[in-house]
Amino acid sequence: MIRDLLEVLKKNDIPFEFNGNEEWEVDGFSSIYNYRENSLTWIRDIRMLHSDKCRYGDSIRCIVTAMDAPADTVFEAQIRTPDPGKAFFEIVNKIWGTVKPNAISPAAVIEEGAVIGENVAIGANTFISSQAVIGDNCRIGANVFMTGKITIGHDCVVQSGAALGEDGFAFIIEPDKLTHVKHYGGITIGNHVSIGANCCICRGTIDDTIIGNYVKINALCHIAHNVHIEPRTVVAAGAVIMGSVHIGSDCWISTATIRDHRSVGSHVTVGMGSVVVSNIEDNMTVVGCPAKPLEFKNG
Repeated sequence: MIRDLLEVLKKNDIPFEFNGNEEWEVDGFSSIYNYRENSLTWIRDIRMLHSDKCRYGDSIRCIVTAMDAPADTVFEAQIRTPDPGKAFFEIVNKIWGTVKPNAISPAAVIEEGAVIGENVAIGANTFISSQAVIGDNCRIGANVFMTGKITIGHDCVVQSGAALGEDGFAFIIEPDKLTHVKHYGGITIGNHVSIGANCCICRGTIDDTIIGNYVKINALCHIAHNVHIEPRTVVAAGAVIMGSVHIGSDCWISTATIRDHRSVGSHVTVGMGSVVVSNIEDNMTVVGCPAKPLEFKNG
């Protein structure tokens, strides 16, 4: 019922105004572009309902809209809220997206000694070492490899194919040989972190590689040993973060390469295709190879 959806918003302190019938039965969710009858959908700009891309505008009956959208009696249920996307996905996650308790595949390999929290899902053919600690409400995909000392906070996602905890690329170079440097550190991952499919995150050489709270890493990224990424930073698909890089909070790292032992400040944007070879101060946007500050010209 719609009433259940509204309760989710109330419990999460999401402001809203409701127009319609709280007793109306809602049947799942869908997008406005492929709307399914009697389902919940959302839209940021109400004018999009009548655009060429939206073929189902006249049939939508249950919708989350922005607060500035007019209350419309054509809807059986209309939820108006300052951030419709946030409200919609909060409802979807709580009503339809809850992980089943202990949804651990029998094909997963979890070594004795590993600590697994409550309400954790682990996919098939995933390996988790005896030194791993995984917090509550985490989702670990299939074919994930976690070796060595790894600590993952609560409400994290590690998508399929990710490799966490292998030694990094470090050698002692002598005239006639290269000797691999054994790594003794681990990986510390905060809360609400997302790690995309087929990412590689290396363990630290002595200290841990650190991924802060709410960091979001897209697919196919390489995070080398001793990297430290501060909270709420986003790393786009295919980025390469070399060893011992420090990245501040609230950054946006596009598909770029950051050279080893460099520092990136907070509130920094690194543009697509950039190669960062020197330190970057706070509040900068850099682009290019080598990456340089982007200059905005008036007029």
